[in-house]
Amino acid sequence: MTIVWFNGPSQDLLVNSLPPQELEIGCNYIQYKRPVHYVCAYDKHVIDRVKIDPSIEYFTRAEFAFLPTWKPVVDPLLTNTNSGIMALLLATHSSPEPIFLIGCDWGLTDKSVFKYNNIGDRKYTNTMILLVEKIAKRNPIFVVHTHQPDIRLPVIHPNMFLQKITK
Repeated sequence: MTIVWFNGPSQDLLVNSLPPQELEIGCNYIQYKRPVHYVCAYDKHVIDRVKIDPSIEYFTRAEFAFLPTWKPVVDPLLTNTNSGIMALLLATHSSPEPIFLIGCDWGLTDKSVFKYNNIGDRKYTNTMILLVEKIAKRNPIFVVHTHQPDIRLPVIHPNMFLQKITK
Protein backbone atom coordinates (compact mmCIF):
# COMPACT_ATOMS: atom_id res chain seq x y z
CA MET A 1 0.00 0.00 0.00
CA THR A 2 1.22 3.51 -0.81
CA ILE A 3 0.78 6.14 1.90
CA VAL A 4 1.48 9.86 1.59
CA TRP A 5 1.60 11.86 4.83
CA PHE A 6 0.63 15.54 4.68
CA ASN A 7 1.18 17.72 7.75
CA GLY A 8 -2.40 18.33 8.88
CA PRO A 9 -3.36 17.41 12.46
CA SER A 10 -5.73 14.69 11.24
CA GLN A 11 -2.60 12.55 10.70
CA ASP A 12 -2.52 12.15 14.50
CA LEU A 13 -5.41 9.67 14.18
CA LEU A 14 -3.11 7.18 12.43
CA VAL A 15 0.53 8.22 12.80
CA ASN A 16 1.10 5.85 15.73
CA SER A 17 -1.52 3.16 15.08
CA LEU A 18 -1.04 2.40 11.38
CA PRO A 19 1.19 -0.64 10.83
CA PRO A 20 4.19 0.03 8.56
CA GLN A 21 3.23 -0.06 4.89
CA GLU A 22 5.05 -1.06 1.71
CA LEU A 23 5.71 2.55 0.67
CA GLU A 24 5.37 5.59 2.90
CA ILE A 25 6.27 9.11 1.80
CA GLY A 26 6.01 12.04 4.15
CA CYS A 27 6.54 15.77 4.21
CA ASN A 28 9.17 17.81 5.97
CA TYR A 29 9.68 16.51 9.52
CA ILE A 30 7.54 13.34 9.35
CA GLN A 31 10.52 11.13 10.24
CA TYR A 32 10.38 12.51 13.79
CA LYS A 33 6.84 11.15 14.18
CA ARG A 34 6.95 7.98 12.10
CA PRO A 35 9.43 5.89 10.11
CA VAL A 36 8.95 6.46 6.38
CA HIS A 37 10.78 5.44 3.22
CA TYR A 38 10.98 8.89 1.62
CA VAL A 39 10.87 12.46 2.93
CA CYS A 40 9.96 15.38 0.65
CA ALA A 41 10.80 18.97 1.50
CA TYR A 42 10.07 21.91 -0.78
CA ASP A 43 11.49 24.81 1.23
CA LYS A 44 15.20 25.39 1.82
CA HIS A 45 14.76 26.38 5.48
CA VAL A 46 13.09 23.00 6.10
CA ILE A 47 15.79 21.10 4.19
CA ASP A 48 18.44 22.78 6.30
CA ARG A 49 16.78 21.59 9.54
CA VAL A 50 16.06 17.97 8.63
CA LYS A 51 18.48 15.56 10.30
CA ILE A 52 19.51 12.99 7.71
CA ASP A 53 18.71 9.37 8.57
CA PRO A 54 20.62 6.92 6.30
CA SER A 55 17.61 4.58 6.19
CA ILE A 56 15.48 7.26 4.48
CA GLU A 57 15.73 8.75 0.98
CA TYR A 58 15.30 12.53 0.74
CA PHE A 59 13.72 14.43 -2.15
CA THR A 60 13.31 18.08 -3.02
CA ARG A 61 12.92 20.32 -6.04
CA ALA A 62 15.73 20.41 -8.60
CA GLU A 63 17.21 23.73 -7.46
CA PHE A 64 18.08 22.25 -4.03
CA ALA A 65 19.06 18.75 -5.15
CA PHE A 66 22.73 19.76 -5.22
CA LEU A 67 22.73 19.42 -1.43
CA PRO A 68 24.22 16.18 -0.09
CA THR A 69 21.69 13.33 0.17
CA TRP A 70 18.83 15.31 -1.45
CA LYS A 71 17.55 13.98 -4.79
CA PRO A 72 15.29 15.87 -7.18
CA VAL A 73 11.69 15.05 -7.94
CA VAL A 74 11.55 15.70 -11.65
CA ASP A 75 8.05 16.19 -12.98
CA PRO A 76 6.53 18.86 -15.22
CA LEU A 77 3.71 19.33 -12.70
CA LEU A 78 6.16 20.36 -9.94
CA THR A 79 6.05 24.15 -10.19
CA ASN A 80 5.04 26.59 -7.44
CA THR A 81 3.67 23.83 -5.24
CA ASN A 82 4.55 22.44 -1.81
CA SER A 83 6.05 19.36 -0.16
CA GLY A 84 2.70 17.55 -0.17
CA ILE A 85 2.26 17.76 -3.92
CA MET A 86 5.90 16.81 -4.33
CA ALA A 87 5.22 13.70 -2.19
CA LEU A 88 2.18 12.78 -4.31
CA LEU A 89 4.21 13.14 -7.51
CA LEU A 90 6.99 10.99 -6.06
CA ALA A 91 4.38 8.38 -5.13
CA THR A 92 3.15 8.24 -8.74
CA HIS A 93 6.76 7.75 -9.90
CA SER A 94 7.40 5.03 -7.30
CA SER A 95 4.30 2.85 -7.55
CA PRO A 96 1.30 2.29 -9.84
CA GLU A 97 -0.86 1.52 -6.79
CA PRO A 98 -3.61 3.74 -5.38
CA ILE A 99 -2.38 6.37 -2.95
CA PHE A 100 -3.87 6.85 0.50
CA LEU A 101 -3.41 10.44 1.61
CA ILE A 102 -3.28 11.05 5.36
CA GLY A 103 -3.14 14.47 7.04
CA CYS A 104 -4.74 16.45 4.21
CA ASP A 105 -6.77 19.01 6.15
CA TRP A 106 -7.10 21.57 3.37
CA GLY A 107 -10.06 23.83 4.09
CA LEU A 108 -10.67 22.21 7.48
CA THR A 109 -7.84 23.81 9.45
CA ASP A 110 -4.73 25.91 8.85
CA LYS A 111 -2.87 24.11 11.62
CA SER A 112 0.13 21.88 11.04
CA VAL A 113 1.57 19.15 13.23
CA PHE A 114 4.95 20.85 12.88
CA LYS A 115 6.06 24.31 13.98
CA TYR A 116 6.64 26.73 11.11
CA ASN A 117 7.17 30.46 10.90
CA ASN A 118 3.97 30.83 8.88
CA ILE A 119 1.52 29.02 11.19
CA GLY A 120 -1.99 30.07 10.31
CA ASP A 121 -1.23 30.61 6.62
CA ARG A 122 -3.26 28.64 4.12
CA LYS A 123 -1.08 25.76 2.90
CA TYR A 124 -2.61 25.42 -0.57
CA THR A 125 -4.09 27.35 -3.48
CA ASN A 126 -6.93 26.64 -5.89
CA THR A 127 -4.28 25.80 -8.48
CA MET A 128 -2.85 23.18 -6.11
CA ILE A 129 -6.30 21.63 -5.65
CA LEU A 130 -6.61 21.24 -9.42
CA LEU A 131 -3.08 19.86 -9.58
CA VAL A 132 -3.82 17.15 -7.01
CA GLU A 133 -6.94 16.21 -8.97
CA LYS A 134 -4.77 15.94 -12.09
CA ILE A 135 -2.26 13.74 -10.21
CA ALA A 136 -5.19 11.50 -9.19
CA LYS A 137 -5.63 10.65 -12.88
CA ARG A 138 -2.21 8.92 -12.74
CA ASN A 139 -2.93 6.92 -9.58
CA PRO A 140 -6.23 6.96 -7.72
CA ILE A 141 -5.93 9.02 -4.52
CA PHE A 142 -8.10 8.40 -1.47
CA VAL A 143 -8.10 10.88 1.41
CA VAL A 144 -8.16 9.17 4.80
CA HIS A 145 -10.22 11.53 6.95
CA THR A 146 -13.33 11.93 9.09
CA HIS A 147 -14.48 14.90 6.93
CA GLN A 148 -14.24 16.02 3.31
CA PRO A 149 -11.27 18.40 2.85
CA ASP A 150 -11.31 21.17 0.26
CA ILE A 151 -10.50 18.80 -2.59
CA ARG A 152 -12.65 16.66 -4.87
CA LEU A 153 -11.20 13.26 -4.01
CA PRO A 154 -12.91 10.28 -2.42
CA VAL A 155 -12.69 10.11 1.37
CA ILE A 156 -12.33 6.94 3.41
CA HIS A 157 -12.94 7.11 7.17
CA PRO A 158 -9.85 6.18 9.25
CA ASN A 159 -11.69 3.25 10.87
CA MET A 160 -12.67 1.80 7.50
CA PHE A 161 -9.13 2.38 6.27
CA LEU A 162 -7.66 0.43 9.21
CA GLN A 163 -10.14 -2.39 8.61
CA LYS A 164 -9.08 -2.51 4.96
CA ILE A 165 -5.41 -2.75 5.97
CA THR A 166 -5.88 -5.49 8.53
CA LYS A 167 -7.79 -7.80 6.16
